[in-house]
Amino acid sequence: MTTANPEPGELRARGRRRREVELAIGWVVVVALAVGLGAGGPWFLVIPLGAIGALAGANTVALAQRRGPEETTLSPGRLLRAGPDHDPVAVDATWAPERRARERRRQVGRLTWAAGRLSFVADATPSGADRRGPPMVLLDAEPHELRLGPAPTLWRPELVLLQGDTTHVLDLVPGWDIAEVGVGVLVAGEWYRQLREVGVRPS
Repeated sequence: MTTANPEPGELRARGRRRREVELAIGWVVVVALAVGLGAGGPWFLVIPLGAIGALAGANTVALAQRRGPEETTLSPGRLLRAGPDHDPVAVDATWAPERRARERRRQVGRLTWAAGRLSFVADATPSGADRRGPPMVLLDAEPHELRLGPAPTLWRPELVLLQGDTTHVLDLVPGWDIAEVGVGVLVAGEWYRQLREVGVRPS
């Protein structure tokens, strides 16, 4: 039986198992497409074969090197232990103003809990031919200024925060990740639970 407050090792192991299953499915699809193409199938099978093969390859490397998002799963009480001026927590994430936002409206950056504040700073963005613009702060708030959106699920594996009239949708798993749903709900779910512990109330 799953405990209410699993250890990080348990969550990470669960994430790796989910990645292995979804990766196996990906490779089965790659083999099926390759066999179909080799048997005289239509040439356009090359496109999904190349795309799924690249995703499966990248995820195989991530699993072998233990650098998937599941490796950053929060340990119990991690946010509570991050003091006002030490031991911050920071993870890679993608921000959007709504679910299913178009790619051009998404911003890649870092989600950080430090000094009793939650922030998201987007990476520097192109600003002209020869230079890059400064990073953008898209979220910077204390717990009492935020509300938690719906809890992450397999159908909605993002962390959703509400700040007044502004919605912050944070995807903690990159888009190239085959295990985006299975792993994403574990990682986001732990952030959701621990943000409640530090004072962010459900909406």
